[in-house]
Amino acid sequence: MIVVPKAEQIAGNVALAFFQRTLGSVSQDESQPRRILAAFMAVSSFGNIVVMTFTAARVKQEIAKEGILPWAKFFGQSKNLSFGRFLAWAQKDQDSVIARKFHWLLKRSWMDPREHSQETPFGALFLHWSFTVLMIVVTSHLKPTDAYTLLVDLYTYTIVSIFGFIIAVGMLRLRFSSTKRWSTKSPFRPAFSILSAFAFALGSCYPIVASWVPPSSAYLSKTQLAVAWFTTPVVAWSVLGLGMFWYQAFKLYAWRRAHKGGVEFQVQKVPEFDRDPPPNGPPVQVHETVFLAWVAKENESMDLDIEDRRSMESF
Repeated sequence: MIVVPKAEQIAGNVALAFFQRTLGSVSQDESQPRRILAAFMAVSSFGNIVVMTFTAARVKQEIAKEGILPWAKFFGQSKNLSFGRFLAWAQKDQDSVIARKFHWLLKRSWMDPREHSQETPFGALFLHWSFTVLMIVVTSHLKPTDAYTLLVDLYTYTIVSIFGFIIAVGMLRLRFSSTKRWSTKSPFRPAFSILSAFAFALGSCYPIVASWVPPSSAYLSKTQLAVAWFTTPVVAWSVLGLGMFWYQAFKLYAWRRAHKGGVEFQVQKVPEFDRDPPPNGPPVQVHETVFLAWVAKENESMDLDIEDRRSMESF
């Protein structure tokens, strides 16, 4: 409220009003603050898309590696779809058109395929892409501004608020737990870390609770809602509830098979490491083979040898 008055905040477009009141005096062109804001939002959106695509796909892949998702092999698998694979293909046949025309470029040391090779979680990326398209289709009947606002609200409510609150509570539990003894392991001052976690939990809890409070009549008289005011918390908790239901159902199914069939679901992961930089650099994981199988209870505590692993689903 120091820069933007309360009346303009209620009307919406707070960011644009802020830019007009701060950067609007830089130029006589009244459209310049709007263009600057649009550029900042474009860069921010692009960065958010890149980060979420990179991280969310790998989170989905790790969940698939635990065998929780259906078609775990497809969603948990990785393949080399990188630029390094294209370079290896281009340099393999020296008589190809690409090798002959771009020989001067391909022979450079920084065009070594090993420098540009990276495995891609293509199955998890497809799952992430599918849900992204689903959210776009569901909000396609709204205006672009309203659809963007709704999707940002859903992201903020779930990722920032709910998960932030869970993380803060977990930090406080580690600090005060007598069994974890985290207070003896943390190098930070106890009073500062406790205060920070408490403030983080309180700040994350506020939108979780406040989103269930209906807006006042004064706010509704000045603002036209594109969707019902309770849409964000209802959709967010429905998605989280569906995920928790699926996980509990999987645990119940595993318990039922263990109780009646005498088998338990087992996951084994075999990581592979390389030195970066070679030959004496720190180890960096370059690949991981995952074995999934239902194993008899009498063998659950035994390490499976190579022959046993051949009967397991691996990727």
